[in-house]
Amino acid sequence: MSNKTQQAVLQEIVARVMTDADFRSRLLSDVGETLRDEGYALDEATLARLESQAGEARNMGMGERFDAEMLKRPEFSL
Repeated sequence: MSNKTQQAVLQEIVARVMTDADFRSRLLSDVGETLRDEGYALDEATLARLESQAGEARNMGMGERFDAEMLKRPEFSL
C-alpha cells in the first residue's frame, strides 16, 4: 500500500471497520499488529493517534463503537 496516501489508507481502514467485525475487534485489541498483518502502512504519527483512540475506546468500554465515527474525528485529518 505504499503508493496510497495516508488519507486513502485511513479511508480503507474506516471502510473495513464499518463492515468487518473481526477486523474491528482485532484493531481494537492491537492496532499496530493488526495493521501490519493486513499490510496497511501508516506513518508513525497516524498510527500513534489510532493506538490512542483504540486505548480510549477500550478504557471507556466502547468495544464495537470503535468505528467510523470515531475515526472521522478531527485528529485523524491529514
